[in-house]
Amino acid sequence: MEWDLNTLLYAVGAMGLFSSRAIIPAFFTALMMRYGGSLPFLGEVEFLQTSGQEPSWFTHNGTIFILGVLALAEVIANKSPEIEEAMESFYKSVKSIMAALTTMGVLSSSDAAFISETVGVTQAGVLDLVVSGTVAVVVWLIASLRNLLMEVVMFADPDGSIGLRKLISWFEDIWASVGIIFLFLYPIGMTILILLVVAVMGVMKKLRERSEEKSKRPCVACNEPVYPCALTCPSCKAEQRDVHAIGFFGQSLVKPIADKQSASLALAEKKRCPHCATRLPKRDAQQECPGCGETTFSEASFNQAYVAQVTRRVPKVVAISALFSLIPVIGLIPGVIYYRIALVAPFMGYLPAGRSFALKILLRIALLLLIGLQLIPGIGVVSVPVMALLSYGLYRSSFTSRVSLG
Repeated sequence: MEWDLNTLLYAVGAMGLFSSRAIIPAFFTALMMRYGGSLPFLGEVEFLQTSGQEPSWFTHNGTIFILGVLALAEVIANKSPEIEEAMESFYKSVKSIMAALTTMGVLSSSDAAFISETVGVTQAGVLDLVVSGTVAVVVWLIASLRNLLMEVVMFADPDGSIGLRKLISWFEDIWASVGIIFLFLYPIGMTILILLVVAVMGVMKKLRERSEEKSKRPCVACNEPVYPCALTCPSCKAEQRDVHAIGFFGQSLVKPIADKQSASLALAEKKRCPHCATRLPKRDAQQECPGCGETTFSEASFNQAYVAQVTRRVPKVVAISALFSLIPVIGLIPGVIYYRIALVAPFMGYLPAGRSFALKILLRIALLLLIGLQLIPGIGVVSVPVMALLSYGLYRSSFTSRVSLG
């Protein structure tokens, strides 16, 4: 098999796929190179016709088995917001390493003589390392870009209750696996598509940054840029006039706020500083704002008001949840999403991943028990309200144990 244009196209195209997932593209690459030559359509691809005849370390059956197990674990891990956020600190590095190793695996199955004849390099391994290292660096950069765009989704759906994060996660699983197959079948077309997707991601990042910056306006006291939904300036701490309300995705709206206390509480619910509206990066109630340096949830009166605001929703949420319970099975889905947004998300975003994960396990056990109750005519009307109250009680208790209520 020649180390030819198709090999280079794979290396370029795979960069965009590894930025989404670390193990899945590696697994499908090894699988295709080992068995693709004997499959319909893929068997006609010259790139795969001889790669599996003499398996290298990368196309060995043991390697493929291990990658398959790890790929399955990766799919499961990315469906849990808590595990996904716990992996965030090192996942980019894993993607880069796996991209480099996979590229090395593809190149090790290529004909080194082609390199020697083409570029005059007698030690093909040197060029392999250069190409693999370049792929690793680019994957790290694209993965960083991807993470910046995902921040918007994480702020809008911090615990996955809306289902938006899980939907995107499934899309990325499919993109990373099916994309590799098409990269072998139609290398030029798929590479161009992947590059276009990466380019769109770059444009979206620029638009988001421009929108965030464009929305800022001069502080009434020091002229430093301030978010329209900010109550105070992060630089001079001066109170702002004509403060805008905050929207569902944590963005500034055009309409003005009703009162400053409600606006401050609304900012906190969207994981933005209740003073300067800077986004809060940590899953912790008491953290220092990156913008103004104020410590969140440090005042007992604010904490009491925050908990009270969520508590006031309980009667309404219970009543609406009861209506959802009247619809057998199907009513569970919108019912659970509704009460989690209204009663759970305001607390969950400030709990450490470990504690939040333990609570979710406990609640899922209760959910399984209540699903059976929901199927019983008449009695089933209490199933979703009970789940709502149980979830609210557990998350509220966990949150209040981490802050002072006076």
